[in-house]
Amino acid sequence: MMETPRRRQVAVQGTLPPAARSVDQALAVILGHVTRLPAEEVTLADAAGRVLAIEVTAPTDLWPFPRAAMDGYAIRTQDVAQASSERPVTLRIVGESFAGSAPGPHVPPGTALRIATGAPVPEGSDAVIPREQAQADDAAIVVSTALTAGKHIFPAGEDASRGEPILAEATLLRGGNLALLASLGIGQVSVVRRARVAILAVGDELVDSGTMPGPGHVRESNSYALAAEVQSIGGMPWRLEIARDALDDLVAKIRLGLQADALVVCAGMSVGERDLVKEALAQAGVRLLFWKVPMKPGAPAAFGLAADTPVFGLPGNPGAAMVAFEELVRPALRAMMGHRQVRRLRLRARLAAPIRVTPGRFRYLWARATAQQGGLVVETLRGQSTAILRSISDANALVLVHPEAGVLRRGDWVSIHLLADPDPTASSERCIPVLSVVGARSAGKTLLIERLLPELHRRGYRVGVIKHDAHGFEMDHEGTDTWRFAAAGADAVAIAGPEKVAVIHRAERAMPLAEVEELVRGVDLILIEGSGQEPIPKVEVRRSGIVFDKPPPVGPRIALVADGDGDALALSFADIPALVDRIEDEILFNSSRPASAARRPSS
Repeated sequence: MMETPRRRQVAVQGTLPPAARSVDQALAVILGHVTRLPAEEVTLADAAGRVLAIEVTAPTDLWPFPRAAMDGYAIRTQDVAQASSERPVTLRIVGESFAGSAPGPHVPPGTALRIATGAPVPEGSDAVIPREQAQADDAAIVVSTALTAGKHIFPAGEDASRGEPILAEATLLRGGNLALLASLGIGQVSVVRRARVAILAVGDELVDSGTMPGPGHVRESNSYALAAEVQSIGGMPWRLEIARDALDDLVAKIRLGLQADALVVCAGMSVGERDLVKEALAQAGVRLLFWKVPMKPGAPAAFGLAADTPVFGLPGNPGAAMVAFEELVRPALRAMMGHRQVRRLRLRARLAAPIRVTPGRFRYLWARATAQQGGLVVETLRGQSTAILRSISDANALVLVHPEAGVLRRGDWVSIHLLADPDPTASSERCIPVLSVVGARSAGKTLLIERLLPELHRRGYRVGVIKHDAHGFEMDHEGTDTWRFAAAGADAVAIAGPEKVAVIHRAERAMPLAEVEELVRGVDLILIEGSGQEPIPKVEVRRSGIVFDKPPPVGPRIALVADGDGDALALSFADIPALVDRIEDEILFNSSRPASAARRPSS
């Protein structure tokens, strides 16, 4: 009887290795089974970005002769030991020396040699006096100060002495390293061979990027993303043809990929009836060491060996594949290519907006990091679904959330991996989330805000409130010091006391709401009473018997709070926890976008 894919999957499931206990344990298994690739000799012209396979020692002194550090005159310090402005010393000029020429003639007692920067210092002299410190004519110089031996001379061997180690094994060669090697006459270096990495995407639904998708098809993107990452760390990507969900095709393409130094297989690692990759790997001679990792995204990740060739199984969803590559594959490839530091450094950053995740697994969130005066600030991107590509494209950082964490507040410290340079401060300014409470007069707007504030504070939020008063108001009184400062022309006056601070700004016109918001800083949310015509999220308040006599509010309404309204979708004034849940879902945990994308300032 023919074995069905489902029966075959069940049989393979019974032979699977255990899941990894943690991300760190999974990586430890990987690094314990990958070995450094062999060394090869390359010329300096091809050595940039490569990793030294062995220590390099200086074959000669650098520099091989003492050189002048200044334009001036090579002298004997004993000749000017007693020189002073009262008793100057005259030295006869006996020759000259320039960079690139042989050393000038020997400098006998009572003489000097005209010398240029970089020129060899002649025998007999042991110091150079700068041109501006000596009076000179064509025949002699007059010196009025004493010099110490070695003054203004680059000594022989200043950079390196013969036989001295100059570059350690595992050094990543950069421009300065290559300059040092070239100056020592080293034309070739031994470096670790670059890893050739085969990348295999799997799925009947996949078509190549240049192909028009048919019904149910999607353009394949993982191999392009992973090939770029492999190339960025010095590897050589080898994109294989897409493998179909057929065992024979999978086995053939896996065996082809095993000719590389490492094989990365995307998709087919789950437990569906057509997820045949694990069986295909077994038939191709791959022994899996773990299957599944407690991380999100990226859980359906696997690692195994075919003889000594490492094989990585990654999820098919782009976000999950990229996270699993970052955490498991990149460190392994760097180790294979000889790097000392294989993992990205974990940096500390402050959260610009709160985040909420389900505890239990190590979480990775795509984010934008900003370099600010106090350090790095990071904000998670809106789309964290594993199928969303925009967040992967827009991110320059990954936020790392430990399994026990659930809610992190604005301002909390988190660990991040920087994927690219952080944004400059000016390009990533962000609006504080705002929420307007609107309704008719006496409908309960102030009452609702009074009830919201304690619940928001209980959940750890700092809240600012803006009250719009169409009739004007007075906060300062004639004759007070602050009133006198403002009357004298101050544009802003602050008064600070033990428990509160007030700042009064001069306004020559009615300030748009967006400008008022900019004055409220250091909070997680701004509540606004009124401003129904502003295009911002709103909670509408209704009360029986009170008629709304203003134009209908504009902008999204996230909730209706009513007293006897009869609307089945309305919350009551007692449903404050449920209303704050909705504010968190709609505003606080879903507001991670730059100010330019959040809304345009009102005018």
